[in-house]
Amino acid sequence: MDTRLTTTHDIRRLLVAAIVALVLVMALGATSASAAKAATCSVTNTDSGRTYTRLQQAVDAAKRGDHLTVRGTCMGKTVMDKKLVIEGVKTRTSGTPTLSGDRRVRVVDIAKGVRVKMVRLVISNGRARSGAASSTRGA
Repeated sequence: MDTRLTTTHDIRRLLVAAIVALVLVMALGATSASAAKAATCSVTNTDSGRTYTRLQQAVDAAKRGDHLTVRGTCMGKTVMDKKLVIEGVKTRTSGTPTLSGDRRVRVVDIAKGVRVKMVRLVISNGRARSGAASSTRGA
């Protein structure tokens, strides 16, 4: 057998394997970067102009009737104790506006008699009172 043919064939196989590995590394890096970007929570009170990194902080600081806009993914439980409008804003950089319980907590708890309007939000990975996991998609 001709050793040059085997060597050339081996080099081609090695080159193809290296290209495949490089493409996989680049794809995984892009996925991680977009996931990290989507996980960033930004909540702006359009009435006061203040911006928060947690929805609960924004709700606590808001006045009755304020309008909050959500970008990215806000994690954890939020207790709503006053009338508010919470609107998701989807952008190319922040992705789909999401409220997530990370499969550990109830996502939203609205006090009795309080009206909260939520639009263009995905509510996911929450836990119901019974402890069972649930996932609900917002309008």
